[in-house]
Amino acid sequence: MRKASNPMATQGTFNKEQSLKDWTELNRIISVGAYDERDHEGNYTEDGIEESIDNLETLGAQNGFVFHWHQDEKRWSLEPLSKDEKVAYQAAWSVRKKTMSLFLTWLQSSITIWKRVISVCCQKKTMKSNHKIPHAKG
Repeated sequence: MRKASNPMATQGTFNKEQSLKDWTELNRIISVGAYDERDHEGNYTEDGIEESIDNLETLGAQNGFVFHWHQDEKRWSLEPLSKDEKVAYQAAWSVRKKTMSLFLTWLQSSITIWKRVISVCCQKKTMKSNHKIPHAKG
């Protein structure tokens, strides 16, 4: 069973202090290699580490912040997004929403088609069972 992701990384609210603590700990885990990398298809693994990182990064950007590594001080901070970063984030978010919308439309269409296929198959099966031809007795 898959472990739950970091709770702070999935909530709709953004707490800068807690997010920074979570980000720092998750990056420590990654730096020592104590996590499972995504599979070859890009799916998250059961440990939830990379998913939590991505969720925190998204929450930060949605709230106007980016995580920044200070090499000289060996620490992370939350910095306001620059204008360029805001534009890039908004563009990426727009593409993501459009992609999700297209996927949902495709999925709904596929479900509708499969419902029709199943309905037709069930009708044919019912028609066959109602129209049995009696065997000739000789």
